[in-house]
Amino acid sequence: MGLLAVAVVGTDRSALIPEVSGVLARAGTEICEASMTLLGGYAVMMLLVSGGPSAEELRGRVALVPGVLSAVVGLPEHGSDSVLPAASQEEFELSGDPRGLPYVLTAHGPARSGVLAAVGEVIAEVGGHITALSVRRGGRLHAMVADLRIPGYVDVAHLMRTLTATCADLGSEISFRPAREEIV
Repeated sequence: MGLLAVAVVGTDRSALIPEVSGVLARAGTEICEASMTLLGGYAVMMLLVSGGPSAEELRGRVALVPGVLSAVVGLPEHGSDSVLPAASQEEFELSGDPRGLPYVLTAHGPARSGVLAAVGEVIAEVGGHITALSVRRGGRLHAMVADLRIPGYVDVAHLMRTLTATCADLGSEISFRPAREEIV
C-alpha cells in the first residue's frame, strides 16, 4: 500500500502523541515521517504512514481519539500522474546537489499580512523551495524562520537584494545565510 498523510489537531496535552501514535500502531501502520508543533495552544501533527488499512478506515480510527480534529488522505506515488507532481530534479541540476543548496531566511518586523506570501513568491520564482517554516506573532510583531533549498544556478546576491526589497516594502527586515548541511 502507498503512503497515507495523517493530519491531527488537538488541544495540547501530555497523552495526545501517545494516543495518536498508539492508534496508528494498532492499525498496523508504520510511521515513516512525522512533524509536530504547538500553534496557539494546539498540538498540530503531520504524519506520513505506510501499511495498514485504507485511508477511510484509518480516518475512522483516528477520529476516535478524544478532542482531536483529523484528516487522513492517500498520497499518489511520486512521479505518477496526479495533482501532486514530484519536484523536478532538473531544477537543481547545476547546484551539485539534487536537493539544491541550503539557506536560512529570517524575517521580522511589524505584524502585517502578506510577508510569507511575498517571500514565498520570490523564492518560487527562482525555483527554490521552502522546506521548513516557523512563523510567530506576538502583539504587533512577527518573526519568521524558513529553511530553503535554492538551485545552484541562482544568483544568490540578486536573490538577497530582491528579498530585502520585498520585505522592506512590508516593513520587515531579513537575514539570509547559507545553512550548514549537517544541521539541515
